[in-house]
Amino acid sequence: MFLEKFSRFVRRYHLVFRPAHKAAPTLPLFADDGEYSVLDALEKKRAAGTALITMRNKDVIELIKVQHFPEREVLALLFHRGSPDAADPIYRKRGDGGLTVRQAEKEDGEEQSVSAHLVISTRAIEEGRYDANLEEIPGINISYVQQIIAQTLNDYLYDYEVGKRKIKTVQTRTIVKAEGIKSETIGNALKQGKIDFITFIKPAPAKYVDADGLWEPMNDVMRLKVKGKIEADDWQDKVTALVAEARADG
Repeated sequence: MFLEKFSRFVRRYHLVFRPAHKAAPTLPLFADDGEYSVLDALEKKRAAGTALITMRNKDVIELIKVQHFPEREVLALLFHRGSPDAADPIYRKRGDGGLTVRQAEKEDGEEQSVSAHLVISTRAIEEGRYDANLEEIPGINISYVQQIIAQTLNDYLYDYEVGKRKIKTVQTRTIVKAEGIKSETIGNALKQGKIDFITFIKPAPAKYVDADGLWEPMNDVMRLKVKGKIEADDWQDKVTALVAEARADG
């Protein structure tokens, strides 16, 4: 399973939670201990080790952690995709002496894995509808994430009361749907805005800092201040030319 370092990107959605029965109350994202909520459903399924789906190639996508951050007003879900049948990775290095190859052996019970987060705002846009951002990577997308959440909520029955004179308690479940949100284009955004800065990032070349294993070079960052005008009509040509020169310069 190959995953390039910078192949992650964030995609925005609306997550919509609706009760299967129209008369039932909408399940809240979180609630007090002992009360029904989406958080309670996810945490119970995760703790049981069943918040997962198995792919045809035997890869497993699993909900690993659920955490509520009240101060940030978000619910964060961590997903892993594990590949138990993946071959041990091999690393190659070309130097003055030629090409060397090293195989990284996995231990018993280990498997290659990648991870991604789904962050859900706890402030409802309307009842049952929330903003959500998925840290999408190859192998983990909204289809798989939604499937795990849907399976979890399908198994999570909650009670509600119906009737006026003769009240009875019945059960229902929650249906979840992810709705994509159309992204704004840079051209349209620049009709009422402007580009002030452009930031370039590349791996840091400072090899001396990791000589003793204490330090690890991360990234070189260069921030360019835009002094001229970049507008909706000409941004693409100017930025494309700048990026091409930056790539040529490493």
